[in-house]
Amino acid sequence: MNKKQSGKRLTRRGILRAGVVAGVGGAGLAALAGCGETQVVEVVKEVPVEKVVTQEVERVVVQEKVVTQEVERVVTQIVEAMPAKQETVTVRWANWVASGARLAQYNNLLKRFTREHPHIKVQNEPKPWPQHWDSLAVSFPAGNAQDVVWFSGATFLKFAEDGVILPINEYIKTAGVNLVDYWTQADVFDFQGQLHGIPFFHTMSYVMINQRMFEEKGVEEPSRDWNAPGWTWDDWREKSMQLQEVDEGGQVKVWGTWVNQAFENMFGGLLIANDGDVMNPAKTRMTLGEPKSREAMRLVYQFIQEDKISPIPADPSTFISGAPDPFARQVVAIRPWSTSSLSNYIAAQIPFDTVPWPTSPNTGHTGATFNANPNVVAKATKYPDQALAFAFWLAGPDIQDFFGSLKSQMPSYVSAAEDPEGGWLSPPPTSNFVANTGQKLDTTIDLRFHKFWLEWVVKVQEVWEKALIGEQGFDETIDEMDVEGQKILEQR
Repeated sequence: MNKKQSGKRLTRRGILRAGVVAGVGGAGLAALAGCGETQVVEVVKEVPVEKVVTQEVERVVVQEKVVTQEVERVVTQIVEAMPAKQETVTVRWANWVASGARLAQYNNLLKRFTREHPHIKVQNEPKPWPQHWDSLAVSFPAGNAQDVVWFSGATFLKFAEDGVILPINEYIKTAGVNLVDYWTQADVFDFQGQLHGIPFFHTMSYVMINQRMFEEKGVEEPSRDWNAPGWTWDDWREKSMQLQEVDEGGQVKVWGTWVNQAFENMFGGLLIANDGDVMNPAKTRMTLGEPKSREAMRLVYQFIQEDKISPIPADPSTFISGAPDPFARQVVAIRPWSTSSLSNYIAAQIPFDTVPWPTSPNTGHTGATFNANPNVVAKATKYPDQALAFAFWLAGPDIQDFFGSLKSQMPSYVSAAEDPEGGWLSPPPTSNFVANTGQKLDTTIDLRFHKFWLEWVVKVQEVWEKALIGEQGFDETIDEMDVEGQKILEQR
């Protein structure tokens, strides 16, 4: 045997030793030695004895196929033990911004989220307001609702009671979110001691004016001070009449104001300004028929049916299908509504500003509504951690500042809304500071949410529209609103 042959044998022995170290025991090899072809391998042992080296040859019977199989098995075990590549998860988001400038803003925002969280993709699934809730009424009970849902008090209490929304008390603690830093609303966030809502944005109702029209007509603009608005319901009527434009044929070219049948952002604030309300504090009895409430409701009716300084709801000559709304088209001078419309009007480059609601001549104070809009996570989601990561990201100070700078919505994060150097308070509109009064003034109210609120508000507004379009008298309509609203309250 020459040294070259001996070297090959030692190398082969080294391979066998490596197999044993990797977990292939000698007993295992022996037990499998009867399978397949066998091979005789000569192994050289070197035994040092005082300057004299003797060579001893051992004969070992092995099977190469068995060694190969065993080594492959060990390698497979090692690979499986290594961490797998992180899977990209798609989180679905349900919301009601289905068109306009805000939709484009949200889609761009979701791209930013994916850049910051490359293993979470958010699929935007918006639907217009009515379809949003119709869809959830089916998908939540079926257990296939979107992972994250933009919510409102419209149906919160019902779905929370049904147990389809994920309670997040422990997640809030883990995320280190302090809800004191946010504007929230109890009946949109909490149910039976469990927190469900993650702050997103806040809506505050106020009045928008077309400054160009005021200037051209020489009409003095209202004050910007919520604590001393300086204009009354009577001033509102007078200014609207001065701003209204009619052509030679008697057709209205510019409406002085625009009121409608909505409770939120419309007659809700008028009620509170006149010390009235839509229902009692216990939410068990309708109160629209009471004198103070009835008087506030009459103002809307008078503007449309008597003074004719506001268009009739759904009038096709004013509300054109597929076109921007009348204020955006600059055929309305004064529009009471809310912060939710700001980005659309800014995108349309309307020369507008915002002012407080006018005061009741009976009480001397104003009134308005506010509404917290959180995100919630569906209890049936397959990806709770990723869904919560997205919802908390939207609640973060950076993103809240981003919303404020775009004027797409009023931030829920208090410092983002109140910072005098921040984007939300910067022009246009110059007086956006009125939006942060939602939970500070005694003359602002929430929307009186209850378990059947969505059904209730749709019915009440449906009846109210009868009077505003001239189908039914005012007093008869108010009485019917109380009757129909009471039926739904009693379902509780």
